[in-house]
Amino acid sequence: MDKKKVFAIVLFLIMGFFMFTFANPSQQLEKTPDDGLEETEDFNKQDDSEQTEEEPDEETENNEAQIDRNDEDVVIEVNNAPVITLQPEVVKILKGESYNVLNGVVVADEQELTATASLNDTTTLEVGSYEVTYSVTDDAGQTATAKRTIIVLDLTGDEDNDGYTNEEEKEAGTDFDNADEFPSYQANPTIDLTSCEKTMTVYDLTPDFATCIKATDEYYGEEGVLVEVDTTEVDPNKYGSYDVTVKAVDNLGNETVETFTLEVLKRKVTVTINDVDAIYGDDLHELTSDASEVAYDNHDILVTLTTTATKDSDTGKYDITGTWANDNYDVTFINGVYNVYSKKLTEEDLIDFGVTFTDRTVIYNGQMHHVPLRGVENLPEGFTYKLENHQGIEVGTY
Repeated sequence: MDKKKVFAIVLFLIMGFFMFTFANPSQQLEKTPDDGLEETEDFNKQDDSEQTEEEPDEETENNEAQIDRNDEDVVIEVNNAPVITLQPEVVKILKGESYNVLNGVVVADEQELTATASLNDTTTLEVGSYEVTYSVTDDAGQTATAKRTIIVLDLTGDEDNDGYTNEEEKEAGTDFDNADEFPSYQANPTIDLTSCEKTMTVYDLTPDFATCIKATDEYYGEEGVLVEVDTTEVDPNKYGSYDVTVKAVDNLGNETVETFTLEVLKRKVTVTINDVDAIYGDDLHELTSDASEVAYDNHDILVTLTTTATKDSDTGKYDITGTWANDNYDVTFINGVYNVYSKKLTEEDLIDFGVTFTDRTVIYNGQMHHVPLRGVENLPEGFTYKLENHQGIEVGTY
């Protein structure tokens, strides 16, 4: 063989050996005959085992910061700024409610960080809308902020318009911001009629019972209950007993119905009958009273007056009494008197009856003389007469 070719082959083998040796030092140790070889192998195996137990998984390595160790000093390299996520971004609470503003606040970062809030105590907030600012800064000085709105609601309000106040829903443990969630209350409202007058006087206006009826619901109170009063059966222009129906309905449709009796009472009046003065023999005078004056709102009492006196009644006093035909009244009469007085006859009256006096002249003879009255038999029955100074005995004129 050519000497040059042999030399080249030897040189190539020598270079390959050195390259393999430097690239695999552990194998070099294993192949090198040495008394301490077994101890070196055990140490390497133990070290590899400890590294295997402490070695983190691949996902943890990707999420942790890169760390360079130089003796005992640790240097943290932060690549990305932190991010704050708020769930939810808008929070509704009731006035006076304590709310942890850090609820739902998540900080995403290569470090384990916690955000701080610009507001912590929500119990002092008045009704209204407030903005809470969250901030966090990592070790590299990178800062992130986020804002959340906190709405403070009135306890007496109804945020979801389901008929229950916010406070009622809170006490019942239901969501005051969800109209489909409300207290499971099915009790009917109560009706209180104790403040209502259950009587009226005929011809007056029917009372407005809606102003005196109190309907109450356990959750809604008086304002959350609708009251309907049915008085269509009541006739205020006729005395009697009538049914009045009251219905109370709450916002859930629960209703209570009650009926009570309204008494329409008669109107009490006092009618004074006027006295009548009449002369014996007069035609019967008209009988009158103040009934039309005391009649309420021109509703006639329909009074009828009577007396036992007649045209031919003797002189004297006769009662005038009355009755009424309108049943809506309860009438008390003050009776009148029909007075029949004696008739004083004038000279003309006597002439009409044919009664005459005749002058008489006589000669004194010591006897009693008198003037005769002629025609007295023509006087009506019941008339009596008495003559005075109609006779004389001495000389003179009488």
